[in-house]
Formats: sequence, C-alpha cells, structure tokens
Amino acid sequence: MPYIQWFADNGVSLDALAMTCGTDGFSRDKNNLMSVSLVGGHTGSDIGTVYIQGANPDVETIVKGKTVPLYTITGVTPDIYQKYAMPTTKAACVIRDAMQDVPFVLVYAESFMIPWFRTAFADIAEDTVFIDVIKLIKMHERGISIPRDVNTVAGLAQRITVLTSGIPSKGFGMEAVCERYIPGITGDTADAELTDNPSPHLECQVHRLWALWQAVLYMGYL
Repeated sequence: MPYIQWFADNGVSLDALAMTCGTDGFSRDKNNLMSVSLVGGHTGSDIGTVYIQGANPDVETIVKGKTVPLYTITGVTPDIYQKYAMPTTKAACVIRDAMQDVPFVLVYAESFMIPWFRTAFADIAEDTVFIDVIKLIKMHERGISIPRDVNTVAGLAQRITVLTSGIPSKGFGMEAVCERYIPGITGDTADAELTDNPSPHLECQVHRLWALWQAVLYMGYL
C-alpha cells in the first residue's frame, strides 16, 4: 500500500509545501542563509524564492578542487540577489504567510537545511513539521513500513528519522535519487518577474523536490 494511503487513512491534508534553502557557505557561525524557495499546495503552485539580506552571493567556494564563485552553483547572481533581497523581518512575514495552515513542509538534506532555517526563523520553525523526502525513499528501497501506531504527521516525521538513522547516505543524494525516480525533470520554470533567464538552480531544486514528492506518494509499504 503506498504512502498516500497513510495520509488518507489519518486525515492528513496533502496541501503541503516543498522548501529548499540556499546559503553563502557551510558554517552557520560564519555564513548566512541566502534564500528560501517554496512550492506549495496539492497542485504545486510556484510561490517562488525569498532572498534574505545579509548574505554574500559573490563569495567563492571550492568544487572538485577548483575555486569558483558561489553563483555558478546556485544560479543566484549578485545583481539578482541585490535587487530582490529583503530584510529578515520582511522575509519572515512572507514565509510565515506561505506556511500558514500548511500541515507539513517537505525538504531534502534535512540535517543541513533545517538548522539553517531554524537559526534565521526560529519562531516559524518551532510550529512546523518537516518531512525529508529522501528518508521516505530510503524506507521504500529498504522495504521499511510505517508502523501502524503512527497516526499524526509529527509522529510520522519523528519515526521516519528513527527508522532511517542507520541507513548510509551513499546513493541517496538528491541528484542520484532524482535520476532514479524522476529522470529528465530539471525543475526549470522560468519566472519572467524574476529574470528572463531560466530559474536559478536553487529554485529549480524546489520544483524537483515537489516532483519527487509526487512520485514518493505512490511508493512505500504499510
């Protein structure tokens, strides 16, 4: 029986949000949350990317032994960031409005994204249930079922973490998982209000996450 049946049996709405976070580095005490991209509702409506002031999109990073500008990875060029970045207080209002009445928020790389989000938006994170889609795929591929005693989405999120804690991450990176389950979906949804060019990588990723979630719903064991 697929995961979608669990949500139906327990009366949990599927009008969730998918969320990805972008940063200008890897250390929360030295670097900053740069963006939060959101796609939501059962139809996957594009809420877009909220850029947050205080980050440095032009910082350099190391990829495969080479030093490159961060924007070559994120797709968020300094001019776009400077044009759209807003104060954290305003960004919080936008994100809080988007998350209002949402039963849960979908993420991947939860151990990286959620601490960054909590650091910047502690009040919002406190009231939010996060579900890592990659962990659901780990359960599916290992034949692990959701225990029958779990009947709330908060309980589901906790149990998913416990049940997948011993599963190695090798082979479960976002790119590898997308290639297995949604090959060919790039997540590119060019937004003329943002730029005439294709969407930044970070925003593409949230659309890929949403597409992956749609596939995950019909996986699983109960």
